[in-house]
Amino acid sequence: MGRRKTRTEAMRGDVLAAAGRLLETGGAGAVTTRAVAAAAGTSLAVVNELFGGKAGLVRVLFADGFARLAADLRALEPTGDPEADVLELALAVRSFGRRAPHLHEVMFSRPFAEFRPGASDARAAEEAP
Repeated sequence: MGRRKTRTEAMRGDVLAAAGRLLETGGAGAVTTRAVAAAAGTSLAVVNELFGGKAGLVRVLFADGFARLAADLRALEPTGDPEADVLELALAVRSFGRRAPHLHEVMFSRPFAEFRPGASDARAAEEAP
């Protein structure tokens, strides 16, 4: 039997999903803590409590992007041909960027003034193979 999600975990997931949708449909300018709270059907206080504000919310989106990219890269099968393998890696990164341009932008363009990745955030990027 699987572990049940707590109310806080479910709320956290709802808030992150809302932030992702806003980012995807409206870009970085659409992602405000008020807009995210409204889209998630919760309060600004909940967003701030769960994420510590906009910077914390963006930090999680940043890490999620790298986790998704890492999963894509881990799914690649090495061919034994280094040139072909590098090409496959490059194509996988490109494919990720096309499928999730909103996360790609957060990961590589830094569109949020409130968030500048620090040393602890770099670990998320380093986990990608």
